[in-house]
Amino acid sequence: MLFRSSETHSPDLVSEFRFAYDFGHFAILNPGYNLPNEAADLGLGGVPEGPGFPNNGGLPTVSVGGIAAFGSHAYRPENEHENEYQILDNVAWNLGNHSIRVGFSYQTLRSYTGSPSYSHPSYTYSGTITSKPGTANTGYGVADFLTNNMSSGTISPYGVFNDAQDLPAAYVQDDWRATHKLTLNLGVRWEYFQPYKEMAGWQANFVADTTGVSTGTGEYILPARDRNIKLNPLFLNVLAKDNIQLEYWDNERLTNPSHLNFAPRVGFAYSATPRTIVRGGYGLFYQGQQSAGGAVNLGTNYPFLFNDNFIAPSCPAGSACQNNGYTLETGFSNAIAQGLTTFFVTPGLIGQSKNLKTTYAQDFNLAVEQAFTNNFVFTLSYVGTRGRHLATAVNENLSTVLLPSGSAQAYLPFPDFGGTTNMLYIGNSDYNSLQTKLQ
Repeated sequence: MLFRSSETHSPDLVSEFRFAYDFGHFAILNPGYNLPNEAADLGLGGVPEGPGFPNNGGLPTVSVGGIAAFGSHAYRPENEHENEYQILDNVAWNLGNHSIRVGFSYQTLRSYTGSPSYSHPSYTYSGTITSKPGTANTGYGVADFLTNNMSSGTISPYGVFNDAQDLPAAYVQDDWRATHKLTLNLGVRWEYFQPYKEMAGWQANFVADTTGVSTGTGEYILPARDRNIKLNPLFLNVLAKDNIQLEYWDNERLTNPSHLNFAPRVGFAYSATPRTIVRGGYGLFYQGQQSAGGAVNLGTNYPFLFNDNFIAPSCPAGSACQNNGYTLETGFSNAIAQGLTTFFVTPGLIGQSKNLKTTYAQDFNLAVEQAFTNNFVFTLSYVGTRGRHLATAVNENLSTVLLPSGSAQAYLPFPDFGGTTNMLYIGNSDYNSLQTKLQ
């Protein structure tokens, strides 16, 4: 939807106002998403449904060693609603040799995303239960499945984040005809890129301060309103063990943005001779946080999204292997009824810089245009761009030394956690070109 109006106060003063609204709904749903009793009707239990799991009908995900997997996708439904409002006003004023433009815009972004990792339980039948420990070519996944011996399984909460951010901006520009040969373009734009926040406070930020071998230090930051959320003691223990300090911030966006995003714009056109013109320009252009989906969203951190794993015990020497104690008929119904709170082994963590550096590009060019005849023109240009503070996804929990053989887990900066995804604004890019044109 777009609304636009303009008002002419005089031949030299024009005001233009625009309002725009955009809405989008994007969904990838499982077959049977609207059949809440489908799994139960087939004798399969443990598929969570109800208000906390919308559009979650369908079957569990079943992996059987030796044959193809069947059932629903564990990580669906994927469901996203987006709303965007924008108000914009531009004023153009011709004043002698000056053409002045002033304007502002205010943009509001809202994004509601359901992105679970295992809202449909995943069951695995690997063949270990019907195997004979220490004896090759024994055990079969189909045999485990037919005898109802599950080796491992996983389930997660639904995983919802409702993000909001506002983006105000303003600018002023003067196109000044300084002489009959020289025109200057002078301007500056200011923009504020507000970081997103989850409207219910359901997000957390992991910040790695140092990343020494087995001696990393960091912070795990939650909104202050989440103090009443009970965290699993195991999670608190491994935070302390890995030197990660638990913090609660009043700033629910969990990061501090820059308020000084001033972007100058300078350009000129100079008529050296009637057939030779020199043009040049420089501009700084900012870019704020962009939606990158659920994979790097702070709402996917514990305790808002995590996996409960149900793993069979290890096989003791000389004894038969045991299953994990769960069956197809009941699935993880008891765990769902009690509330999914388990902190699983070596999880990954999502984070971003505590102090955001706004991504920007510096664009610059210089061109000489030569007319040989009235209809034949040659142009020679240098065009360059430098990008700074580009968003870069970094795993801050990688070892930086040569390791002995065996597991590297003990040598990670945070040995009790898996890989991390930290959005750090540390990337650079450079582009330089020589461009020619015959017209």
